[in-house]
Formats: sequence, C-alpha cells, structure tokens
Amino acid sequence: MAAYGLEDLLSRLEKRKRSANLLSLGLLIFVTLDLFWAHRNLNPVRESAMYQSYDPHLQTLLEDPSPFRVYVDPDGIGLTGPNTTVLEHHKRWQLLLMPNLGILHHLNHVDGTTGVELRYQYLITEILQKQWAQRIRFLKLANVKYIITRQNLEEHEDLVGQVQRVNPLVLRIRETMPRAWIVGQVFPLKRGSVEELLETSFNPSLQAIGGGNIPKLSQSPFFKEVDSLRYEKDGRIHIEVTSDRPGILVLSESSYPDGTSL
Repeated sequence: MAAYGLEDLLSRLEKRKRSANLLSLGLLIFVTLDLFWAHRNLNPVRESAMYQSYDPHLQTLLEDPSPFRVYVDPDGIGLTGPNTTVLEHHKRWQLLLMPNLGILHHLNHVDGTTGVELRYQYLITEILQKQWAQRIRFLKLANVKYIITRQNLEEHEDLVGQVQRVNPLVLRIRETMPRAWIVGQVFPLKRGSVEELLETSFNPSLQAIGGGNIPKLSQSPFFKEVDSLRYEKDGRIHIEVTSDRPGILVLSESSYPDGTSL
C-alpha cells in the first residue's frame, strides 16, 4: 500500500512539473530530524572538548612529578540511580576516564572498564571489590598514590591515618609503595594468587613472594628504593640501582604472556 501511495504521489508531482528529487530530499531531512528528536534524550550531543577536559581538582595529579598510579572509586564520583539522566552518566564516565589518563595526560590508573580480562586482571578486579581495609593494602602495593572519590574515606574506621584529603575530589594514600624497589627476604609461592599479597603476615616493604629457587637467594629483610627508573619503547624498563647486599628487585607492573610489562 505504501508503494502504491508513493507512486501516486510521484505521478501527481510529475503532472504538476515538480521535482521528485526535491520531495525525496525533503522526506530524508524530515525523517532524520524526526529520528534525532525522538532519540534526543538517549543520545545527547556533546562537543568533543568535553572528553578532553577534566575537573580542576585533578590538577594536583598532573603537577605531581613522581611515578604513581591513580584509583578511581566507581561508587564515589557521581550520581547513580533510576532517575539519573543519560547525560549525567556521560559526565560520570568522562570523569572516570578523566579523560583516558594514560593517553592524554601520561597517567596510569588501576581499575576501569575493559572488554577482555586476563586471569590476573580478574583477580585484581575481585580484590578491588573487597572491603576498604583489604583494598587499600593492595592499592599501596600497586603504587597507587591518589584515590578519586567524593566519599569521606578519610573518616572510614579502617582507613584512619592511611589516607589524607587533598581536595573535595582527591585523596592521597600515605606510605604507598614506589614503582620499583629492592627487598632482602623472599617467601616461596603458595597458591599463585594475587590474594597472597593481602595476607597480614606479608610485609611488602621488606618481603617478596617468588617461585623456583628465588626464595633461597636471600633471607635478610631490608628495603631500598632504586636510584632511577625510566620507561622506554617496546615495553622495556630501564632501572639503575646500587646495593651493598644481595636482594631481589620488585616491580609494580603487570606481566603479560608475551613478555611485555605494563
């Protein structure tokens, strides 16, 4: 029926010597505008500059010259609920990416959203779902210096004295581990799980966990930071260190199966 109707309309236009192409163009414009208007609440249009900007409170991170990582608390950066608009969700994700830290501002962050998870990534994600007492222990070990959240975590009974409020959006973790360091005592690997690092008997500033013959190399507990650390191309890391005793170099990195580290 629609085809007959369209054919009749085109024949009438032809008799009146009016262009059918003009009608087609008009219909296309009308349909486009109609679809856009009907879905305006589902697909809010934003300038690309929105995703290249960041909250002024994050300037503290950009001015910090030391190597560190950032943890974004997904439950503490924006409004959620059934009445939250799609645009508010866009703004929340823009802040969560803030924006794509490593790409635009040469920063790194723990957690986030990814389409594929390796086994160790899954374990990390599971750890970051635990209570803050265990979560903060892992964040310190992972060289996370700042937490992005609006929650009053500094008042949390398990975090008293461990975090400091920098501004309404940023918390600084006290006594976080560096990106690389040397320890003297190594314990044998048990379950091969990231959760071994969360055991209260394990002190990451003096001890490490390793497999093979590594635990037999040194059993004198001590801690020493490296002299310098530089990231190079092809996943290479250049580290310089001096030590007056045998020790094990520990890197706060994720090792991928192909040998690269991120």
